[in-house]
Amino acid sequence: MFRNYHLNRQITYLVVFLMTFLICVNYNYANKFCVNYTDLINDTFNITQIRFSRGGMWQSDSRQLVENDYYTLTINKNKTANLTWLNGYPKNKDNVLIPSYSGKITKRQFRQLRKKIIEVGFINLESEYKPLNRIDHITADYFEITFNNQIKKTILDENLDLVGLNDIREMLIQLKKEIKWTSDKN
Repeated sequence: MFRNYHLNRQITYLVVFLMTFLICVNYNYANKFCVNYTDLINDTFNITQIRFSRGGMWQSDSRQLVENDYYTLTINKNKTANLTWLNGYPKNKDNVLIPSYSGKITKRQFRQLRKKIIEVGFINLESEYKPLNRIDHITADYFEITFNNQIKKTILDENLDLVGLNDIREMLIQLKKEIKWTSDKN
């Protein structure tokens, strides 16, 4: 009886070991055929345009567009960039303000921006982020990304504290500073 108990115990351990081994082998084999969705998104997420607008309640800034804090920055797939006034060209009596600017970004800058947009999961974010206290609210940022056959994803960020959007915002503000702008004077 004593031998039988040890024999049953050894067989149980052997069966558990074999089952665990087979599950591990099967799991590793199955992983070879699994789709890595991050790579799939990286391969199929084709950005055609990025539009970023900075705005707020106090838009009476009379500086030129390049130095102004209220603008719309548009970056196209062909690496061209346009800088325009947020709410259209402001009327000014001396006609000293330039209506828009053009520039170019590098492939590396575009890739980094695209990588950050994918990393943040931009297409899965909500469409609007509002502040808790509307009284203190004076600014808003507007993101619009066109991708894969003209699908548009827009986000209105009035809260300005979502980590992923802050990263994209900072990258776009830095790009605006780095681009060599030429005026599109009529």
